[in-house]
Amino acid sequence: MKNEGDIRLSIKQARKLHVLEEVTGGVITNREASAALGLSVRQVQRIKTGYEEAGASSLVHGNTGRKPSNFIPTDIRALVAERAANLWKGASASHMSELLFAEAGRSVSPKTITRILKGASLKNPFSHKGPRKRRRRVRMERFGQMLQIDASPFDWLSNGSMITLHGAIDDATGSVTALRFERTECLDGYFRVLEETVLSYGIPRSIYSDAHSIFFSPSPSKLSLTEELRGAGEGRTQFGKALEILGIKAIKALSPQAKGRIERLWGTLQHRLVVDLRVAGVSTLEEANAFLASYRARHNDLFAVPPKDEETAFMPAPSKEDLALILCRRVFRKMTGDSTVSWKGRKWSALDSQGRKVLFRKGVEVEVLDLMDGRTVLHHQGAFHELVRVEEEETKKTLAKENTATSTAEKVERTRKPWTPEPDHPWKSEYERMASRKRIHEHSLEQIP
Repeated sequence: MKNEGDIRLSIKQARKLHVLEEVTGGVITNREASAALGLSVRQVQRIKTGYEEAGASSLVHGNTGRKPSNFIPTDIRALVAERAANLWKGASASHMSELLFAEAGRSVSPKTITRILKGASLKNPFSHKGPRKRRRRVRMERFGQMLQIDASPFDWLSNGSMITLHGAIDDATGSVTALRFERTECLDGYFRVLEETVLSYGIPRSIYSDAHSIFFSPSPSKLSLTEELRGAGEGRTQFGKALEILGIKAIKALSPQAKGRIERLWGTLQHRLVVDLRVAGVSTLEEANAFLASYRARHNDLFAVPPKDEETAFMPAPSKEDLALILCRRVFRKMTGDSTVSWKGRKWSALDSQGRKVLFRKGVEVEVLDLMDGRTVLHHQGAFHELVRVEEEETKKTLAKENTATSTAEKVERTRKPWTPEPDHPWKSEYERMASRKRIHEHSLEQIP
């Protein structure tokens, strides 16, 4: 074997060297070495031959320690760093590459110049990440096949206060199906947008939105057995429950660019709608929502495009009364023994169409619906009943609080003293007579033999 002095091996190479020493010494076979190294028997034989010829140096790659052929000399690196800090300060990497070639006759790419500056802790003012490459998504073919929904907070009334515009736009045509102003981005705003869309056009096939907690739960929990039997979806929000009832597919956008059609709509409205509201003299939220009814039609006449397929994809819409029972907040509760349900810290009772109280078994699970018009409805087995608040009676807990608040003197006065009978009371005389008879019976001398 030839000796080339000290050889630096990695941990993996040192382990391979140990196995090769055992193979060449006859301690293990080639097959056992292949199992230990994770190589085939043929590869073990190959590196074994190299080890027998060159020793441990055969395990080290021949280019180890050598500089690559395209290595930039140290003096060139120092020149670039010095010029970039002084004479070339403020130049781009591409410009520095041209200046370096003119001064030193050395061609260095702009990316290498950037790496040299980074290694010298020099900031390049023109360095930036290139735009992320994205694939353009083709429009849907039919009107109503997919709606993009979102909200935009902005100074829409030009009075310095931020309000939020909720809206939905059709992906196939670019037509705005609904707009609604609210104080903040909220569930009611999206319910109003969906209600206006359904009543005007029908039920869309799908809705494309961001990952806001109104649409998707940020931490979906596992379903209980009752929820699985009920057919509940995992991690459903109140908006998601309404979409499931209507048969609308919810699609999550992972970036703003994915729903770029409605993002570009906000840019258009923030330039045009603000001016139109100012010209119309709109100054309140209610007036702005009334103005949107006519503005939406004018906007669609200007910017909407015809779809590829003329046939609409909207499904038939339910009645306005049925839609109100769908677009609402809903929770499940269990009835108590007095046919009442607890909700929002109070007791509620269900009434039928004639105003009579509806009776339920204790423990029956019902669904409480909080409608957008302020009504509260109870849903059970396909029937809907109006809920009214019940005045709670005084409980033991309330009486205990009142007793604690009263003074000690009043407590003593209200306390009932135990009654003690008089010494000549008939109860006492009868008791003494029976006791005396018992003693005479037990100790009678006539019973002594």
